Amino acid sequence: MSKIAEAKSCLPMPGLLAKIGLGDRAKKSALCPLHEEKRPSFGIFKGDNGQWHFKCHSCGAGGDEIEFLEAYEKLSQEDAIHRYLDLAGVNGAAPRSTTPDWQPGKQASAALDWQRCVEAFTDKHVALLVQWRGFSPEFVRELHGKKLIGTYQGRCAFPIQNNGSINACHCCEFGTKNWLCLPKGNNIAPMVLGELVPGEHMNVFESTWDGLMYLDKSGERDGVIITRGSSNGKFVCDLAPKNSTLYLWTQNDKPGEKWQRVIVENAKCAVKRAKIPAQYKGLCDWVRVGARVEDFLDAIVQAEILLEGERGLSMRSPDEILAMPRDPNANYLGDRLFAKGQPLAICGVGGIGKSRLLLQLLACLITGRPWLGIETHAREFSATLIQTENGIDRLQREIEALKHWLGNDWPQVNSRLQIHTLETDTDSLLHLSDPHNAARLEEAIKTFNPVAVAFDPLRDVSIGDLNSDADMTATLRELGRIARLGRPDRGIIILHHAIAGKAGAAKAFGLERTGFGRNSKVLHLWARGMINVIPGAEDNNDTLILTCGKNSNGREFAPFAVTLNPDSMVYEVAEDFDVESWRENVAGRPSSRQTTLRPQIVIEIPWSKPELTKKELVKSIMDETGCQKTRAYCLVDQSHESKLLKFSKTTRTYAKA
Repeated sequence: MSKIAEAKSCLPMPGLLAKIGLGDRAKKSALCPLHEEKRPSFGIFKGDNGQWHFKCHSCGAGGDEIEFLEAYEKLSQEDAIHRYLDLAGVNGAAPRSTTPDWQPGKQASAALDWQRCVEAFTDKHVALLVQWRGFSPEFVRELHGKKLIGTYQGRCAFPIQNNGSINACHCCEFGTKNWLCLPKGNNIAPMVLGELVPGEHMNVFESTWDGLMYLDKSGERDGVIITRGSSNGKFVCDLAPKNSTLYLWTQNDKPGEKWQRVIVENAKCAVKRAKIPAQYKGLCDWVRVGARVEDFLDAIVQAEILLEGERGLSMRSPDEILAMPRDPNANYLGDRLFAKGQPLAICGVGGIGKSRLLLQLLACLITGRPWLGIETHAREFSATLIQTENGIDRLQREIEALKHWLGNDWPQVNSRLQIHTLETDTDSLLHLSDPHNAARLEEAIKTFNPVAVAFDPLRDVSIGDLNSDADMTATLRELGRIARLGRPDRGIIILHHAIAGKAGAAKAFGLERTGFGRNSKVLHLWARGMINVIPGAEDNNDTLILTCGKNSNGREFAPFAVTLNPDSMVYEVAEDFDVESWRENVAGRPSSRQTTLRPQIVIEIPWSKPELTKKELVKSIMDETGCQKTRAYCLVDQSHESKLLKFSKTTRTYAKA
């Protein structure tokens, strides 16, 4: 191997730039260090042959490490070669490892001949490490071939790079837990394995053994950072690009929790925790009892979000979008009215019955029953209900009725539904402007780990004034963060108060249906599905009308009415209710209902039997008078209001008064 080739293997382009103080330019897009510019035109890249090059699309400069030194330091080719060999340590200094250069830390006080450490590592040491730590022999030999492992003073050693040179190593006596940084007087630094690619995720380990075990068992070779100790977490933040995601494999002990906290406090990108089961201290212990690569992937998929980061825009071609995996079980309700990872808002005036509707909805999602005629599609559904309005007595009555209605399906609901109860003074005080409340909600949701979380009502978990766009936005953002901790695809349901009165009810229909909820502008942008609930009568809430305010991902359902069954205390579809007639009534458009027919006609026409359902009575009126269905429904209602008819709630039939 020539000296130049040896230098390029020891100090490739990224390390060279870091070595001469240009570490921030060692990426695919940066400001060119060869001339002044305001927009990035400079970048470095690795060619198909494994060699690094630089290129500036503005000034046209490009080439390898030596050509960069020629241009940057204005050297002749001969001087640039000598300069590069000196920087790489090929002219007498110790060769560098292939891991990226590390800037923080003081200059090493004593040099180390790392090449001799690598050469001293023999097959005997491979066997010792395989037996001691459980690594595969192939993986250990791979580390050795990359000069990432050696021996120093009889200890297993890994290189430490400070200020561009390997002046020390992180050593552990074979068969012990005694780690040292040798020679003494040198700083520890993270061990980086593979390339840290901006925008990609990176796996971060406190323990060297845990990090190497992950590499061995997963087959991963890029984007791994090992901090080499719980006190070195802060150094990770200088390595990770802003638009990346760190997956922390935190050890289950107090030093591990401190390590994680330090990283989160200093990170400039998204941070998640891939959880190792609590009964094992670290990943190595988990592997010893049979953890496989599938378990690692599950931990990553279900990772807990510790810090939201600023990410660049996700961009894909049409074919890439089509190739993305599809979840056949993502739809929960109707035509994707409520689906995996999506928010659903149910809006109605206070006291109308939204809480009862919500309980019935959750029970139907869990058991697979239709909800008020709308099909449910969820599988293995579970939910946490955070409610702050209904006391124990009200909940007991609602749950007792629900249990009787569900019959043999009740055990499913009992095991998959958890409800927040009002038992102390602080149970109803959940405003998210208090960080303590946010922490309490996080703990409750994480413990049960449901498929969906429901909040009833939104007002009691708000930040500030929900009539303010800024406060509504802050509330919904924080709710989304809390609800999706540990499960990014968790669905969210909120119950929200709507505009009262006839004017408000009229907004539940037609072109204004998206503006029914209070401060609906922000709410409409956030929710993927919206259900509006209005009363079906002026003096009671026994009958409710449901309209679809929004369904971003499917077809909206047509407005329909439901009525509360007085025996089961469960809502049922009211098939005989004339929704269109009620709509025109609340909208103040009576002209289409004004005809020569009077309510008296209802008791004058022939009846087939003494008691008729509303549907039967409407048909008789239409047959005898030839009027439209909506007019017939209106006549029945008017006759009842005029006390010409009496209605039995038990049989749900009408009779002449």
